Amino acid sequence: MPFVVRFFVMTKISSTIVLLSGLLASSPALAQPDKLAPVTEKSVASGTPQERAKALNIQAIQLQADGKLQDAATLYRKAIRLYPEGSASHNNLAVVLKDLNQINEAEKESQIALKLKPGRGDYLFNLGLVQQRLGKNAEAETSFREAIKQDSMNVENHFRLGQTLLALQKPADAEDEVKLCILVKPNEPKYHKLLADCLLQQTKHEGALCEYRTTLDLNPQTPDAGDIKNKIDYLKQVLKLP
Repeated sequence: MPFVVRFFVMTKISSTIVLLSGLLASSPALAQPDKLAPVTEKSVASGTPQERAKALNIQAIQLQADGKLQDAATLYRKAIRLYPEGSASHNNLAVVLKDLNQINEAEKESQIALKLKPGRGDYLFNLGLVQQRLGKNAEAETSFREAIKQDSMNVENHFRLGQTLLALQKPADAEDEVKLCILVKPNEPKYHKLLADCLLQQTKHEGALCEYRTTLDLNPQTPDAGDIKNKIDYLKQVLKLP
């Protein structure tokens, strides 16, 4: 569905649109070892503490991918005891803890990871996700903005920043961020839903109605379908539409 992008946003995009067009970033980022060598009992039981921690980290990533979050958390903690300076283990443990709803501990592990490797874009993104869950939206805004400085091409950074800005009652700024996302992935329902919410908060009723309808067109089975339909009905009444 067409929409108007502010001039300064288009200026910002013009130099990067080619790179953005190939981007499909998204979920919390696991820090991967440089080489995913096969993990053996020998590699876990022998070698330097750093090598053994790396082997445990690889095992934990595999467990995490299989949905065995508690087991993964146990191995990440073992890796951290062996090699506390390993930022990847702290970051990955934070991701698991967030999924286990142990949010305060997840924030602590994310902060440790960033102290060990300042400026890592994926670590900043993960910290922002945790801060969102804690309702620390001002802190999350800072984390996502810092993540964008490190990786401006990551569309999910912009989406999460848009969510946070809307929660901070900054709908115009949030609108700019989510429009960047839609330029990259025009058929992603959650981006249109966020844009609709931004427009509604600014009483841009026609645009909001259009974007809510687009969201349902793209994904009629979205979990938010009931809420979206209620908003569509409300906007039709406001706009005096049949």
